[in-house]
Amino acid sequence: MSWTCPHCQKSMEEPAGAEIRFCLHCGMPASGEGSTAIVDAGSADRRLRLVMTVFGLVWLVLFLLPWGQASFGMVMSWDLLRDREGMAYLVSWPLILSVVFLVLGVVGPLPAWARSIAALVLGLAALITFGTAEPGGPFGRELQFLFSGNAPWLLMFPAVGLGLLARVHLPRSIGARVLISVGLVLALFAYLTGRDGESTLVGALLKYFGDGSAGQVFGRIMMLLPLFLVIASAVGFRMPEGAADPAKPWSRGLGWVLLLYLPVLLLVQGIVLSASEESGWFFLMFLRLSMILAGILAALALSVPWIFDLARRHVLPWFKKSEA
Repeated sequence: MSWTCPHCQKSMEEPAGAEIRFCLHCGMPASGEGSTAIVDAGSADRRLRLVMTVFGLVWLVLFLLPWGQASFGMVMSWDLLRDREGMAYLVSWPLILSVVFLVLGVVGPLPAWARSIAALVLGLAALITFGTAEPGGPFGRELQFLFSGNAPWLLMFPAVGLGLLARVHLPRSIGARVLISVGLVLALFAYLTGRDGESTLVGALLKYFGDGSAGQVFGRIMMLLPLFLVIASAVGFRMPEGAADPAKPWSRGLGWVLLLYLPVLLLVQGIVLSASEESGWFFLMFLRLSMILAGILAALALSVPWIFDLARRHVLPWFKKSEA
């Protein structure tokens, strides 16, 4: 009697009197067609609720902390909400996200798909806003430099990172490869469009590479490095060859590096600027932004695989039945 793996669709002979527990081709558990190959729906929803609750509370605490000191005293978040020096978006979006995330995280009876879709939509909208808004205030120059690749530069990290991680769990997933392709296109837009009077962002970063302080040189290196990481992510297009596919460790490692890159870059840049400017306000500013992006990317990392798996279990079978 033959048995077909629900994950890789390979057929094999089922041994008499024995139960197949793992597929010999892809190494996945020999579960039924209705099983979840990426995530367990219940545990994934619980993890997403936990992430939403934790980061929602963190963002509320950061909202209560001052942003800096001015002639009239401490600059608080409610001062910036009045669009003081074009920094309102750095306060309004985290405040909206914190309230929505707390509600979705604390209220348990809500359907899991609502949490996942809310995390996806709000996260993408916030990243696009951060990439397209014109930063102002005393930190405007530093923020403008770090976000000089605009929205495509910010969006390429979750697109490629999540695509690589999804490809590890579903090696033949078309959606995973589509995400990686979208990330590569975003990287082309980010690095090959003009910036600071130069024909490309790469040219703008290389023009003054040897000039400036150590912090500026470090920043330029950290802005260029993701280009090579994204190019290396093309390993995710490699078709699997069973459980011993050598592309899987590369995909998993690069996926996590790209998801962690932005929060770590902002945190390190804050430390460098605080040391060079002898002001702790730079560190607090970049710590805020690092926590905002970390929460958004963590929610995306949990919601996107859940949505992929939901589509695999419900949407694709519906299309197959329609075609039949």
